[in-house]
Amino acid sequence: MRDDELRSVILQRFYDKRHRSSIVQLTDIAPVLPSEPGRVANLCEELARTSLIEWKTSKSVGAVGGIGKITAAGIGVIEGTRPVPATLQLAKPRITRANVPNAQGCIDEALEAIDNSGGSEAEKLAAKTLIRQLGTNPLAWSALEETFGVGS
Repeated sequence: MRDDELRSVILQRFYDKRHRSSIVQLTDIAPVLPSEPGRVANLCEELARTSLIEWKTSKSVGAVGGIGKITAAGIGVIEGTRPVPATLQLAKPRITRANVPNAQGCIDEALEAIDNSGGSEAEKLAAKTLIRQLGTNPLAWSALEETFGVGS
């Protein structure tokens, strides 16, 4: 995996852990590259230089560690409310309630796909009603966030 892809995976790990712990340790994100914790620490330092995370590496004889946390800028990049730096290669922008135009766009695409499906008019109407309700129901949206990792 290229460094830009790895930085994106690491930033995503910081994002995913932000509500569970105020500080993320190298051991929390090292599974990205289990055999190369030093490389993971270096990539974290690179993310820190772009202000997407705060990070402190600690090195001792034969060991490397570190602690950090995601910044508001890093959260914005993951949630799609800030531009993605050239040093990252995000797989896809996250859809969030804070990023409503994208969320509405996905709902609109789903409605269009239903219209173009081979279902009966009654099935299409029922499906479209469910999709519209899903987009406006906070509990349903929260469940999707939890289940599928859609941003909050």
